[in-house]
Order: sequence, then C-alpha cells, then structure tokens
Amino acid sequence: MKMQTVSFSNKLGLTLSASLFVPEKATNMTKFPALIVTGPAGAIKEQTAGLYAETMSKHGFVTVTMDGSFEGESEGTPHYQENPYARIEDIRSAVDYLVTLSMVDDQRIGIIGICAGGGYASAAAMTERRIKAVALASPVNAGREMRADGQAVTIKSLQMVADLRTK
Repeated sequence: MKMQTVSFSNKLGLTLSASLFVPEKATNMTKFPALIVTGPAGAIKEQTAGLYAETMSKHGFVTVTMDGSFEGESEGTPHYQENPYARIEDIRSAVDYLVTLSMVDDQRIGIIGICAGGGYASAAAMTERRIKAVALASPVNAGREMRADGQAVTIKSLQMVADLRTK
C-alpha cells in the first residue's frame, strides 16, 4: 500500500487536502475499485477515516479520505466548522477526483461513512449516481441533529415509540 497527499477543489471553490491510498501492486494498466472514506464530525483524515482507508487499500481498493471543508488542512473559514452541505459537496468532489485517476474503475466507486460521515455518505449517495455501493458504521444524521431541537426531539420520539411497542 502506498499513501500520498493530494488535493482537489470542490464546487464551493475550496481546496481540500486528502490522503490517497493505492494498493501495492497498482499500475496504470490495472483498474481498481475505489472507496471514499468519510469520518466523524470534526475529524481529520489521519484519524478514523484514514485507518479505514489504509486497511481497505491493503485489500485492493484505491481509497481517498479528506479533511472536510473548514477542517484540518483543507480551506475554508472560519475553521472547525461542521457544515453538512459542504461535507456532502466534498464527497461529490472526491468522486470527481477519483474518476480522473487511470487506475480507478469508474464503475466501481463506493463510500464508507463513519458516524456523522455516515449521514453525509448516505445523503451524497442518494444523488451522486457514480457512487455504486455504500457502507455505514454508526451513522448519524448530523444535519438533522443541528436543526430544530435536535437530539432532544429524537430521544423523545424514540421513547414514545418504545412506550407504544410496550403496550
């Protein structure tokens, strides 16, 4: 497995810093399936998503994980801002980047979303037709949690459902 730091721009005009992991035996003559790995809210590419990306590359996938807009080494101010719209756009831009790589089979692009990244991954995959497979680990819909009463409403609703099922 080989890792290199790359960058690409999103449609918001921001440059994203990313890590690209390539299988050890990759050549320009070989096409590999690819995965975008997006991590928890506020996380940077070297953390959880980077571990998943590195592991999946060892299993034969070209993988990319990036610092989201406004986070880590990516552009955007104010920094340390969790912006669901931007994070979903970042995913689409990662697909744009992957399809430019000669080693990527553009018909076999998937996404792994972890925690809040799971919510962003599922939202992006609903409209990004180039994403063919989705895997989620402990997904959270961060956008929903940031709106209205957020988690308090969710917890109350879940308790009401539990109470109804118990009756």
